[in-house]
Amino acid sequence: MKNISLSLLAALSLSTLTFAIPAYAQTPPSVLQPYKAYNAAMQAKDYKTALRKGEAAWKAAERELGESKTTGDLAFNYGFLEKAQGSDKKAVKPLMRAADLSATPTIRVEREVELVAVLDALKDYDNAKKRTAFALDYAEKNGMGSSIFAAELMVFEINECNRRANRAARKNIGGGRLGSRVEVRKNPEKYLSRIQAECGKRAEQALSIFNANAGQSRPDFVAAAANAVGYAKERDKDWLGAALAYQSSRAASEDKLGRAHPLVAHTIGRWLNARTLLKNDGKLETAMQSGFKDDWPFVQDTPKVQSSKRVEPDFATSVINSQRLTGYAILLTDVSDSGQATNIRVLTSHPGDAYVKMSRDALEKWQFPPKSAGEAAGFRKDIAIPFSYVVFDRDTQETL
Repeated sequence: MKNISLSLLAALSLSTLTFAIPAYAQTPPSVLQPYKAYNAAMQAKDYKTALRKGEAAWKAAERELGESKTTGDLAFNYGFLEKAQGSDKKAVKPLMRAADLSATPTIRVEREVELVAVLDALKDYDNAKKRTAFALDYAEKNGMGSSIFAAELMVFEINECNRRANRAARKNIGGGRLGSRVEVRKNPEKYLSRIQAECGKRAEQALSIFNANAGQSRPDFVAAAANAVGYAKERDKDWLGAALAYQSSRAASEDKLGRAHPLVAHTIGRWLNARTLLKNDGKLETAMQSGFKDDWPFVQDTPKVQSSKRVEPDFATSVINSQRLTGYAILLTDVSDSGQATNIRVLTSHPGDAYVKMSRDALEKWQFPPKSAGEAAGFRKDIAIPFSYVVFDRDTQETL
Protein backbone atom coordinates (compact mmCIF):
# COMPACT_ATOMS: atom_id res chain seq x y z
CA MET A 1 0.00 0.00 0.00
CA LYS A 2 1.46 3.31 -0.99
CA ASN A 3 1.27 6.32 1.26
CA ILE A 4 0.89 9.04 -1.34
CA SER A 5 1.00 12.78 -0.96
CA LEU A 6 1.53 15.70 -3.23
CA SER A 7 3.15 18.94 -2.19
CA LEU A 8 2.30 22.11 -4.05
CA LEU A 9 3.75 25.59 -4.01
CA ALA A 10 0.99 27.07 -6.19
CA ALA A 11 2.12 30.68 -6.41
CA LEU A 12 2.09 33.26 -9.15
CA SER A 13 4.54 36.12 -9.49
CA LEU A 14 3.73 39.11 -7.27
CA SER A 15 3.79 41.18 -10.45
CA THR A 16 0.41 39.64 -11.35
CA LEU A 17 -1.24 41.17 -8.31
CA THR A 18 -2.13 44.54 -9.77
CA PHE A 19 -5.26 45.09 -11.87
CA ALA A 20 -5.69 48.56 -13.32
CA ILE A 21 -8.92 50.30 -12.43
CA PRO A 22 -10.53 51.70 -15.59
CA ALA A 23 -12.14 55.12 -15.68
CA TYR A 24 -10.46 56.70 -12.65
CA ALA A 25 -12.86 59.62 -12.90
CA GLN A 26 -15.78 57.28 -12.18
CA THR A 27 -14.09 55.55 -9.25
CA PRO A 28 -15.01 56.91 -5.79
CA PRO A 29 -12.08 58.55 -3.95
CA SER A 30 -12.62 56.16 -1.03
CA VAL A 31 -11.66 53.32 -3.41
CA LEU A 32 -9.13 55.09 -5.58
CA GLN A 33 -6.94 56.52 -2.85
CA PRO A 34 -6.12 53.24 -1.06
CA TYR A 35 -5.75 51.54 -4.45
CA LYS A 36 -3.09 54.07 -5.52
CA ALA A 37 -1.36 53.63 -2.16
CA TYR A 38 -1.46 49.85 -2.68
CA ASN A 39 0.17 50.25 -6.11
CA ALA A 40 2.91 52.46 -4.73
CA ALA A 41 3.62 50.02 -1.90
CA MET A 42 3.78 47.10 -4.34
CA GLN A 43 6.28 48.93 -6.53
CA ALA A 44 8.38 49.63 -3.42
CA LYS A 45 8.00 45.97 -2.33
CA ASP A 46 6.53 47.20 0.93
CA TYR A 47 4.15 44.29 1.25
CA LYS A 48 3.03 45.12 4.79
CA THR A 49 1.66 48.45 3.63
CA ALA A 50 0.35 46.91 0.41
CA LEU A 51 -1.68 44.41 2.42
CA ARG A 52 -3.25 47.15 4.53
CA LYS A 53 -4.03 49.41 1.58
CA GLY A 54 -5.15 46.52 -0.62
CA GLU A 55 -7.66 45.40 1.99
CA ALA A 56 -8.90 48.98 2.40
CA ALA A 57 -9.39 49.39 -1.36
CA TRP A 58 -11.32 46.11 -1.61
CA LYS A 59 -13.60 46.86 1.35
CA ALA A 60 -14.28 50.37 0.06
CA ALA A 61 -15.23 48.86 -3.31
CA GLU A 62 -17.61 46.46 -1.59
CA ARG A 63 -19.34 49.42 0.07
CA GLU A 64 -19.31 51.82 -2.87
CA LEU A 65 -19.42 49.59 -5.97
CA GLY A 66 -20.92 46.29 -4.79
CA GLU A 67 -21.17 43.51 -7.39
CA SER A 68 -18.70 44.93 -9.90
CA LYS A 69 -15.64 43.86 -11.86
CA THR A 70 -13.57 46.42 -9.95
CA THR A 71 -14.63 44.92 -6.63
CA GLY A 72 -13.56 41.50 -7.87
CA ASP A 73 -10.19 42.77 -9.13
CA LEU A 74 -9.43 44.53 -5.86
CA ALA A 75 -10.49 41.47 -3.90
CA PHE A 76 -8.04 39.41 -5.93
CA ASN A 77 -5.21 41.92 -5.41
CA TYR A 78 -5.63 41.73 -1.67
CA GLY A 79 -6.45 38.01 -1.39
CA PHE A 80 -3.58 36.87 -3.57
CA LEU A 81 -1.11 39.05 -1.70
CA GLU A 82 -2.27 37.51 1.58
CA LYS A 83 -1.73 34.09 0.04
CA ALA A 84 1.70 35.03 -1.30
CA GLN A 85 2.69 36.27 2.16
CA GLY A 86 1.58 33.02 3.78
CA SER A 87 -1.75 34.14 5.26
CA ASP A 88 -3.93 31.50 3.62
CA LYS A 89 -6.79 31.86 6.11
CA LYS A 90 -7.15 35.58 5.42
CA ALA A 91 -6.97 34.94 1.68
CA VAL A 92 -10.03 32.69 1.46
CA LYS A 93 -12.81 35.28 1.61
CA PRO A 94 -11.34 37.80 -0.86
CA LEU A 95 -10.28 35.08 -3.30
CA MET A 96 -13.75 33.57 -3.20
CA ARG A 97 -15.25 36.99 -3.82
CA ALA A 98 -12.76 37.61 -6.65
CA ALA A 99 -13.69 34.35 -8.35
CA ASP A 100 -17.41 35.05 -8.09
CA LEU A 101 -16.98 38.53 -9.61
CA SER A 102 -14.67 37.53 -12.47
CA ALA A 103 -15.29 39.34 -15.74
CA THR A 104 -14.46 36.41 -18.07
CA PRO A 105 -14.39 32.59 -17.87
CA THR A 106 -10.60 32.58 -18.26
CA ILE A 107 -10.11 34.91 -15.31
CA ARG A 108 -12.63 32.94 -13.27
CA VAL A 109 -10.93 29.58 -13.76
CA GLU A 110 -7.52 31.10 -13.03
CA ARG A 111 -8.83 32.57 -9.78
CA GLU A 112 -10.52 29.31 -8.85
CA VAL A 113 -7.07 27.67 -8.95
CA GLU A 114 -5.75 30.14 -6.39
CA LEU A 115 -8.81 29.73 -4.19
CA VAL A 116 -8.57 25.94 -4.21
CA ALA A 117 -4.84 26.24 -3.44
CA VAL A 118 -5.49 28.09 -0.19
CA LEU A 119 -8.31 25.74 0.82
CA ASP A 120 -6.00 22.79 0.18
CA ALA A 121 -3.17 24.42 2.12
CA LEU A 122 -5.54 24.98 5.06
CA LYS A 123 -6.57 21.30 4.86
CA ASP A 124 -10.15 22.38 4.31
CA TYR A 125 -10.47 19.38 2.05
CA ASP A 126 -14.26 19.22 1.85
CA ASN A 127 -14.54 22.75 0.50
CA ALA A 128 -11.46 22.30 -1.68
CA LYS A 129 -13.08 19.21 -3.21
CA LYS A 130 -16.41 20.99 -3.81
CA ARG A 131 -14.75 24.06 -5.31
CA THR A 132 -12.50 21.94 -7.54
CA ALA A 133 -15.48 19.99 -8.88
CA PHE A 134 -17.40 23.20 -9.53
CA ALA A 135 -14.43 24.88 -11.25
CA LEU A 136 -13.69 21.89 -13.49
CA ASP A 137 -17.33 21.67 -14.52
CA TYR A 138 -17.35 25.42 -15.20
CA ALA A 139 -14.13 25.14 -17.23
CA GLU A 140 -15.57 22.30 -19.32
CA LYS A 141 -18.81 24.18 -20.03
CA ASN A 142 -16.85 27.26 -21.10
CA GLY A 143 -14.49 25.48 -23.49
CA MET A 144 -11.54 25.46 -21.08
CA GLY A 145 -11.44 21.76 -20.20
CA SER A 146 -8.02 21.38 -21.80
CA SER A 147 -6.54 24.61 -20.47
CA ILE A 148 -3.55 24.83 -18.12
CA PHE A 149 -5.86 26.13 -15.40
CA ALA A 150 -8.07 23.06 -15.75
CA ALA A 151 -4.98 20.84 -15.55
CA GLU A 152 -3.91 22.62 -12.36
CA LEU A 153 -7.36 21.99 -10.90
CA MET A 154 -6.96 18.33 -11.87
CA VAL A 155 -3.83 18.22 -9.71
CA PHE A 156 -5.90 19.23 -6.69
CA GLU A 157 -8.44 16.59 -7.70
CA ILE A 158 -5.57 14.08 -7.75
CA ASN A 159 -4.60 15.29 -4.26
CA GLU A 160 -8.04 14.34 -3.00
CA CYS A 161 -7.95 11.04 -4.88
CA ASN A 162 -4.64 10.15 -3.24
CA ARG A 163 -5.93 11.12 0.19
CA ARG A 164 -8.84 8.74 -0.39
CA ALA A 165 -6.35 6.01 -1.32
CA ASN A 166 -4.38 6.68 1.85
CA ARG A 167 -7.52 6.45 3.97
CA ALA A 168 -8.42 3.15 2.33
CA ALA A 169 -4.89 1.85 2.88
CA ARG A 170 -4.97 2.76 6.58
CA LYS A 171 -8.48 1.59 7.39
CA ASN A 172 -9.18 -1.06 4.76
CA ILE A 173 -12.64 0.45 4.37
CA GLY A 174 -14.18 2.73 1.80
CA GLY A 175 -17.33 3.25 -0.15
CA GLY A 176 -18.53 5.68 -2.75
CA ARG A 177 -18.77 5.08 -6.44
CA LEU A 178 -15.73 2.81 -6.75
CA GLY A 179 -17.15 0.08 -4.56
CA SER A 180 -19.56 -0.80 -1.80
CA ARG A 181 -18.41 -1.34 1.78
CA VAL A 182 -19.15 -5.05 1.39
CA GLU A 183 -16.88 -5.22 -1.66
CA VAL A 184 -14.15 -3.28 0.12
CA ARG A 185 -14.18 -5.54 3.15
CA LYS A 186 -13.96 -8.61 0.94
CA ASN A 187 -11.08 -7.31 -1.13
CA PRO A 188 -9.50 -4.11 0.27
CA GLU A 189 -6.39 -4.43 -1.93
CA LYS A 190 -8.53 -4.51 -5.08
CA TYR A 191 -10.47 -1.47 -3.90
CA LEU A 192 -7.27 0.44 -3.14
CA SER A 193 -5.83 -0.51 -6.52
CA ARG A 194 -8.94 0.85 -8.26
CA ILE A 195 -8.64 4.18 -6.46
CA GLN A 196 -4.96 4.47 -7.34
CA ALA A 197 -5.71 3.61 -10.97
CA GLU A 198 -8.23 6.46 -11.06
CA CYS A 199 -5.63 8.84 -9.58
CA GLY A 200 -3.07 7.78 -12.18
CA LYS A 201 -5.47 8.16 -15.09
CA ARG A 202 -6.37 11.70 -14.05
CA ALA A 203 -2.69 12.52 -13.55
CA GLU A 204 -1.84 11.36 -17.07
CA GLN A 205 -4.60 13.62 -18.43
CA ALA A 206 -3.24 16.63 -16.53
CA LEU A 207 0.32 15.84 -17.55
CA SER A 208 -0.62 15.66 -21.23
CA ILE A 209 -2.09 19.17 -21.00
CA PHE A 210 1.04 20.48 -19.27
CA ASN A 211 3.29 18.85 -21.86
CA ALA A 212 1.29 20.46 -24.67
CA ASN A 213 1.80 23.86 -23.01
CA ALA A 214 5.29 23.37 -21.62
CA GLY A 215 6.33 27.00 -21.76
CA GLN A 216 3.36 28.17 -19.71
CA SER A 217 3.10 25.37 -17.15
CA ARG A 218 4.18 25.91 -13.57
CA PRO A 219 6.89 23.44 -12.52
CA ASP A 220 5.34 22.44 -9.19
CA PHE A 221 2.07 21.42 -10.85
CA VAL A 222 3.85 19.52 -13.62
CA ALA A 223 5.99 17.71 -11.07
CA ALA A 224 2.98 16.85 -8.92
CA ALA A 225 1.13 15.35 -11.89
CA ALA A 226 4.21 13.38 -13.00
CA ASN A 227 4.67 12.07 -9.47
CA ALA A 228 1.08 10.86 -9.35
CA VAL A 229 1.73 8.94 -12.57
CA GLY A 230 4.76 7.44 -10.86
CA TYR A 231 2.70 6.34 -7.85
CA ALA A 232 0.28 4.54 -10.16
CA LYS A 233 3.18 2.81 -11.93
CA GLU A 234 4.53 1.70 -8.56
CA ARG A 235 1.16 0.16 -7.79
CA ASP A 236 1.57 -2.03 -10.87
CA LYS A 237 5.21 -2.85 -9.94
CA ASP A 238 6.19 -1.07 -13.16
CA TRP A 239 9.48 0.27 -11.80
CA LEU A 240 10.70 1.53 -15.18
CA GLY A 241 7.46 3.46 -15.74
CA ALA A 242 7.72 4.88 -12.23
CA ALA A 243 11.36 5.86 -12.71
CA LEU A 244 10.58 7.60 -16.01
CA ALA A 245 7.68 9.48 -14.41
CA TYR A 246 9.88 10.70 -11.56
CA GLN A 247 12.53 11.57 -14.12
CA SER A 248 9.97 13.79 -15.87
CA SER A 249 9.04 15.35 -12.55
CA ARG A 250 12.69 16.12 -11.83
CA ALA A 251 13.16 17.61 -15.30
CA ALA A 252 10.24 19.96 -14.72
CA SER A 253 11.11 21.07 -11.21
CA GLU A 254 14.67 20.38 -10.12
CA ASP A 255 16.43 23.36 -11.70
CA LYS A 256 13.55 25.79 -11.17
CA LEU A 257 12.58 24.93 -7.59
CA GLY A 258 15.91 23.64 -6.29
CA ARG A 259 16.78 20.30 -4.75
CA ALA A 260 15.96 21.50 -1.24
CA HIS A 261 12.30 22.10 -2.20
CA PRO A 262 10.11 19.44 -0.47
CA LEU A 263 8.46 18.37 -3.71
CA VAL A 264 11.82 17.92 -5.47
CA ALA A 265 13.38 16.12 -2.51
CA HIS A 266 10.40 13.75 -2.36
CA THR A 267 10.66 13.08 -6.09
CA ILE A 268 14.37 12.31 -5.86
CA GLY A 269 13.65 9.81 -3.11
CA ARG A 270 10.97 8.02 -5.14
CA TRP A 271 13.30 8.03 -8.14
CA LEU A 272 16.01 6.45 -6.00
CA ASN A 273 13.53 3.84 -4.81
CA ALA A 274 12.54 2.89 -8.38
CA ARG A 275 16.20 2.81 -9.46
CA THR A 276 17.09 0.46 -6.60
CA LEU A 277 14.29 -1.92 -7.54
CA LEU A 278 15.36 -1.89 -11.20
CA LYS A 279 18.92 -2.67 -10.14
CA ASN A 280 17.81 -5.48 -7.83
CA ASP A 281 15.79 -7.00 -10.68
CA GLY A 282 18.82 -6.79 -12.99
CA LYS A 283 16.99 -4.39 -15.31
CA LEU A 284 18.99 -1.19 -14.89
CA GLU A 285 20.89 -1.53 -18.18
CA THR A 286 17.68 -2.29 -20.09
CA ALA A 287 16.03 0.68 -18.41
CA MET A 288 18.76 3.00 -19.64
CA GLN A 289 18.17 1.74 -23.17
CA SER A 290 14.51 2.74 -22.69
CA GLY A 291 15.27 6.32 -21.71
CA PHE A 292 16.08 6.07 -18.02
CA LYS A 293 18.90 8.43 -17.05
CA ASP A 294 21.01 7.04 -14.25
CA ASP A 295 22.00 10.45 -12.87
CA TRP A 296 22.16 10.58 -9.09
CA PRO A 297 21.27 14.26 -8.66
CA PHE A 298 23.66 15.18 -5.88
CA VAL A 299 26.84 14.85 -7.91
CA GLN A 300 28.28 18.36 -7.67
CA ASP A 301 30.37 20.38 -10.12
CA THR A 302 33.16 20.38 -7.52
CA PRO A 303 34.30 17.15 -5.82
CA LYS A 304 32.88 16.22 -2.44
CA VAL A 305 34.69 14.28 0.25
CA GLN A 306 34.26 10.53 -0.25
CA SER A 307 33.79 8.00 2.55
CA SER A 308 36.72 5.72 3.45
CA LYS A 309 34.67 3.29 5.57
CA ARG A 310 30.97 2.51 5.37
CA VAL A 311 28.78 0.70 7.89
CA GLU A 312 25.60 -0.88 6.61
CA PRO A 313 22.36 -0.07 8.48
CA ASP A 314 20.94 -2.57 10.93
CA PHE A 315 17.86 -3.55 8.92
CA ALA A 316 15.55 -3.77 11.93
CA THR A 317 13.00 -6.58 11.76
CA SER A 318 10.55 -4.44 13.73
CA VAL A 319 10.51 -1.86 10.94
CA ILE A 320 9.96 -4.50 8.26
CA ASN A 321 7.09 -6.05 10.20
CA SER A 322 5.40 -2.72 10.88
CA GLN A 323 5.90 -1.05 7.49
CA ARG A 324 6.17 -3.93 4.99
CA LEU A 325 7.21 -1.34 2.41
CA THR A 326 10.30 -0.75 0.36
CA GLY A 327 11.57 2.72 1.22
CA TYR A 328 14.47 5.11 1.61
CA ALA A 329 16.08 7.85 3.64
CA ILE A 330 18.31 10.50 2.11
CA LEU A 331 20.46 12.29 4.66
CA LEU A 332 22.60 15.38 4.42
CA THR A 333 25.75 15.54 6.49
CA ASP A 334 28.78 17.71 7.05
CA VAL A 335 32.18 16.09 7.70
CA SER A 336 34.48 17.20 10.48
CA ASP A 337 38.17 17.89 9.94
CA SER A 338 38.93 14.53 11.58
CA GLY A 339 36.56 12.63 9.25
CA GLN A 340 33.34 12.19 11.29
CA ALA A 341 29.80 12.74 10.02
CA THR A 342 28.35 15.76 11.81
CA ASN A 343 25.22 17.90 11.60
CA ILE A 344 23.20 15.05 10.05
CA ARG A 345 19.85 16.17 8.63
CA VAL A 346 17.02 14.43 6.82
CA LEU A 347 16.52 15.55 3.23
CA THR A 348 13.61 13.20 2.54
CA SER A 349 12.40 9.75 3.56
CA HIS A 350 9.63 7.25 2.83
CA PRO A 351 7.45 5.83 4.27
CA GLY A 352 7.37 8.57 6.88
CA ASP A 353 10.50 8.44 9.00
CA ALA A 354 10.53 4.62 9.25
CA TYR A 355 14.08 4.29 7.93
CA VAL A 356 15.57 7.49 9.33
CA LYS A 357 16.92 6.26 12.66
CA MET A 358 18.70 3.18 11.29
CA SER A 359 20.17 5.26 8.46
CA ARG A 360 21.37 7.95 10.88
CA ASP A 361 22.83 5.34 13.23
CA ALA A 362 24.78 3.82 10.34
CA LEU A 363 26.01 7.16 9.00
CA GLU A 364 27.31 8.18 12.42
CA LYS A 365 29.72 5.21 12.19
CA TRP A 366 31.07 6.09 8.74
CA GLN A 367 34.61 7.31 8.34
CA PHE A 368 35.91 9.98 5.95
CA PRO A 369 39.47 11.06 5.24
CA PRO A 370 40.84 13.78 7.54
CA LYS A 371 41.03 17.30 6.18
CA SER A 372 43.97 17.88 3.86
CA ALA A 373 45.75 21.07 2.90
CA GLY A 374 44.25 22.99 0.01
CA GLU A 375 40.70 21.65 0.27
CA ALA A 376 38.15 23.84 -1.50
CA ALA A 377 35.62 25.75 0.59
CA GLY A 378 32.48 23.71 1.10
CA PHE A 379 34.27 20.44 0.37
CA ARG A 380 32.97 18.96 3.64
CA LYS A 381 29.51 20.52 3.64
CA ASP A 382 26.09 19.14 2.63
CA ILE A 383 27.10 15.65 1.51
CA ALA A 384 23.98 13.76 0.34
CA ILE A 385 23.96 10.11 1.45
CA PRO A 386 21.14 7.86 0.18
CA PHE A 387 20.00 4.74 2.01
CA SER A 388 17.59 2.53 0.08
CA TYR A 389 15.71 -0.41 1.61
CA VAL A 390 14.02 -3.21 -0.30
CA VAL A 391 11.49 -5.39 1.53
CA PHE A 392 11.11 -8.75 -0.21
CA ASP A 393 8.43 -11.31 0.63
CA ARG A 394 10.03 -14.75 0.23
CA ASP A 395 6.64 -16.45 0.33
CA THR A 396 5.14 -14.53 -2.58
CA GLN A 397 8.48 -13.78 -4.28
CA GLU A 398 7.63 -10.12 -4.75
CA THR A 399 8.97 -6.79 -3.62
CA LEU A 400 6.66 -4.93 -1.25
